[in-house]
Amino acid sequence: MMGLNVDLNNDVFVFGYTSSTNFPVSASPNVPLQTTNNGSNDKVFFKLRAT
Repeated sequence: MMGLNVDLNNDVFVFGYTSSTNFPVSASPNVPLQTTNNGSNDKVFFKLRAT
């Protein structure tokens, strides 16, 4: 993990990188944005919603 932030709605944003070859990279199941590993690391950004 490289960074962490919280917005006014208490949603958490996480920034980092991964060298995983099977990290899920799409909001839609089984629809990859990147079908192959392009390089040794890929950036990761995701949001955890406070509900």
